[in-house]
This record gives sequence, C-alpha cells and structure tokens, in this order.
Amino acid sequence: MGQLNRVKIVCESCGREFEVFPYEVRNGRRYCSRKCANLRKRKRVERICENCGKEFVVLESDVKSGRGKFCSKECCWEYMKRRIRRVCEYCGKEFEVPRCVVESGGKFCSKDCLEKYYEGKRVKKICQWCGKEFEVWKSRTKGNVRFCSRECYRQYSRSEEGKRQLSENSKLNWQDPEFRKRQMELRNSPEYRKKQSERHSRVMKMKWSDPEYRQKILLQRKSKQYRMKLSMKAKEVGRNPELRKKRSLNAKRLWQNSGHRERCIKKVIEAQGIRPNGLEKAVCDLLQSYFVNEWSYVGDGRVVIDGYVPDFIHKEERWIIEVNGDYWHSLPKAREKDKRKREAYERCGYRMLEVWENEVRTSPMVVVSKVLDFFYGAI
Repeated sequence: MGQLNRVKIVCESCGREFEVFPYEVRNGRRYCSRKCANLRKRKRVERICENCGKEFVVLESDVKSGRGKFCSKECCWEYMKRRIRRVCEYCGKEFEVPRCVVESGGKFCSKDCLEKYYEGKRVKKICQWCGKEFEVWKSRTKGNVRFCSRECYRQYSRSEEGKRQLSENSKLNWQDPEFRKRQMELRNSPEYRKKQSERHSRVMKMKWSDPEYRQKILLQRKSKQYRMKLSMKAKEVGRNPELRKKRSLNAKRLWQNSGHRERCIKKVIEAQGIRPNGLEKAVCDLLQSYFVNEWSYVGDGRVVIDGYVPDFIHKEERWIIEVNGDYWHSLPKAREKDKRKREAYERCGYRMLEVWENEVRTSPMVVVSKVLDFFYGAI
C-alpha cells in the first residue's frame, strides 16, 4: 500500500521546510518537532549584544542563567579575544592580556613575577600516613592539611584508626545545629543529587566492566530467593494506597501529553507482533482492488488521532475504516472502547465505518457496498 500524500509547510520556529499529512495541517500543526514547539512557547526577551551593540531576542531562561550576552558565537569570540591593559601585582608593570585570560587570572606579566610573588608563601608539612615531606600554601594550612596526596588520605580513611577518627569527628560536627542545617540543605539541593547520581552511575559502570562481578550479579538475579524478594516488595508497594494513588495521578498527567501518548501506543503496537494481521491484509486487498490508491493502511502506528490508532484512512478525505474481530469486539469492555474511539474521531472531524470479520470472510462484496454507501454515496 502507498503512503498518504504529504504537503510541505514551513516551521514557524526554526524556518525549516518539512512534510506532513494533510489532516495534520487541518489540525493546526505549525512546527517541525516538539523541540521547536516548546522553544516557541517559552518566553523571550530583548537584549543588546555586549560586543557589537546589536539588539537580538533570547530566551528568558538563558538570561537568568548568565548566558545570552552576545548575538552570535562570532561576537562572543571577538569580545573574549579583545586585549585589555592590566598592571602586574608584583612589579607594577603595565601589560596587555586577552579578556578571557583576565576572567581566569591574568594578574602577572610573566612567570618570574608569579614565582617571586608566591615565594615564601609555601610551608613544609609531613604526611601523617607515609611520613613524606611536602609543601603546601599557607592559606591551606588553616584547613589542617595532613596528607601529601589523595591516595594517602584514602589509605588512612580505610584503616581502623582512620575510620575511628573520622567517625568521632563526624559525630562532633553533627551535634552542631548550624552544621546539621547546612548539610541537610546541601543534600536536598538538585545540584547535589545530580552529582551523586552521576557518581553512582560512574561507579556502577566501572563495577559492571568486571566480568566476575557481572557474572555474580546475573547469577544472583536468576536465583529463586531474589525473585521471591522482588515479588514481596512489589506486593508491599501494591498494597500501599497512597503510593498507588500517586502513581495513578502521575500516569494520568503523563497521558495528557500527546507525544508521550503516541510513543506508548506505538510501543504497544510493536509488542503485539507483525502488522497487518490476516484479516487486515484481506481488507487491504479488497480496498486496493475496488478503490485503487485511495486508502492506506495505518494500523502500524503511523497515524495517531486523539490517542487512538485507526486501521485504514483515506488519502484525501477525513474517512476512517475500522476492522473488528467477531470475538474480541463483542465483549463489553471492547464495545465501550469502540464507542469512545468513535466519539474521539468525530470530535476531530472524521467519519468512521466499522467492518466485521464475518462480513470479510463470507461476503466481501457486502463490505464494498457498505464502503460505497457510507462514504461515496454521501458525496
């Protein structure tokens, strides 16, 4: 079967030309993607470029985060490469340096001045773990530096003495209300949670690369005890009415998003198996024989209308044909769903005809006459 005829329109957000179905244009589609639609809806403000002085439009979120200072990348690079005059903090000599260097330092005219300025500002310490002598800045001695490297600190923290000392220090610090308040605020912040999540992901990837650890976990997950434990946890969660209500509300909220709804429907259709099935193939051959290149099969999820996937759709008109099996669609739940489906199609401006399995199997010409009377006879 051929695909539906497409038309070309221009995205109102990025200006890119793309192809859509005619019914999508009638439904009011104006953007090439969900990303462009979201960008169009977000609030924008006018700014003046700090390099060329030109007015441009930028997202308000970029301005709040400190971005959106330049109208283009070229202006940003020109601004950062622009050289400004500075005075050396050691010798007092004037020198020129790029603006990008000033933002990260640029206090001295040369390395010699840098070394002479910090000369005598480093003190010698002895590592508490390995006994090695090392140098450290005077400003860092206020934090009681005791180790020459991170590796020495790790070995000390893993030792019995180190664990005992760290535990005592933590208990003393936690008794301070101000320290406890700061720690709780830090742990509840989104930045801290994101950092911890990245760290956990990095550690798990490193562990999973070990074949012995991977084999151990896979054997554990296949065990009967592990499955029983998961089953008990699932039952406990299912019995919790508050959690069930919360999950139900979240699922309903997500279902209101058309993009999420279409993705879920397409995944369900893919999991059901090969489409079209035998009955739909018979209707395909019938329509192609009597209505050449007029109808297209879209039951594989290519077209989703208000949360429902039609079986056949006309290439030019807003007509839909649904093929119903005798057993399944005669059940009470299926009848209610078919009723809701018909109402949804009618709200979107479509006309729907139901074709039953016994009609297709026993008398195909009855199906052809129904299509002619329902759609073509009303023209």
